[in-house]
Amino acid sequence: NRIGDIHIEINGNRELIVEGGVGVYEYKNDFIKLHIKNGYITVAGVNLDILNYGENTITISGKISSIEFA
Repeated sequence: NRIGDIHIEINGNRELIVEGGVGVYEYKNDFIKLHIKNGYITVAGVNLDILNYGENTITISGKISSIEFA
């Protein structure tokens, strides 16, 4: 799925990969809020962790229960 210049890939409920101009706004065990060009993506779940935080890609793992766009 593409939102602006952001590419999102979801692998089941265990992994989320976000590519493009994205940064971490808030990070806790049960939710991660990412800042994107046109707003935010909030990932909620259990035991969430950032596996990769590169220049253009963030990979989140854990048991993902919801993804919200604002």
